[in-house]
Amino acid sequence: MLVLRAILNPFPPPFRRIFPVGQNTAVMDLSSFLELAGKLVGLLPRAYRWLKRRFGRWVPLTSAALVAYEEARQTQSLLADAAERLGPDKSPAGVLNYVAHYIALEVTIWGKRQPSTKLEQIDPVQARSGTFFDAGSSLRLRDRNNTVFTDLCVVRKDLGLVLHAVRTGLKADTPI
Repeated sequence: MLVLRAILNPFPPPFRRIFPVGQNTAVMDLSSFLELAGKLVGLLPRAYRWLKRRFGRWVPLTSAALVAYEEARQTQSLLADAAERLGPDKSPAGVLNYVAHYIALEVTIWGKRQPSTKLEQIDPVQARSGTFFDAGSSLRLRDRNNTVFTDLCVVRKDLGLVLHAVRTGLKADTPI
């Protein structure tokens, strides 16, 4: 049997009627705990909105590229060496552009097609063949219109997939 102890003193009056009333301490079995959880479900959307506002769903691609590059440097991944040596531009922005291209190979990228302000998914094939600039914050597609996407971002969960791929990928000191 699940036993939970809840001290009632810190709860304001509206919450005291939700919790079983006892001598300053309430002992609940599983059925009363489930009943309590059912009553508290109304608070979940407000808490979810707070978490979403606090942490957000989207990570800017520039930040994601920087985090992936730092992880690659720390784990001695081949990505860090390739970004520094093989990229067309050896500047810090060029290195982040290279890592942003790597992220585009792994996960879906979202952005705003100029002059729109609406965030939309970028076709993965076009994202892979496009050119990143401004340290990975913009993408120019190779089409007739030279379409440019700005404010590029990835889903936070997808960034975790990229970091896992960097950690488990080929290392710079591994003999071939």
